[in-house]
Amino acid sequence: MNALIKAALSQRLLMVVIAFALVGFGLRASMKLSVDAFPDVTNIQVQVATEETGDERYDRFAAQSASGALCKSSEGSSAFI
Repeated sequence: MNALIKAALSQRLLMVVIAFALVGFGLRASMKLSVDAFPDVTNIQVQVATEETGDERYDRFAAQSASGALCKSSEGSSAFI
């Protein structure tokens, strides 16, 4: 570590050039970064089409199972279906 510090202090011009290069690359990267002024804050909604079997208990169970699986797959987001 001491050798690195001594080398940096002895090559000051090189360190200044490297610092300016890093700042330049950082500015270039920040200019290419896509930033929305008005982010999309709407909830994500999914429509699931199923066939009706006629048995209301089964349909309710299937709908609850599907919505539970969809909410779990959204990785912790607070999506309610």
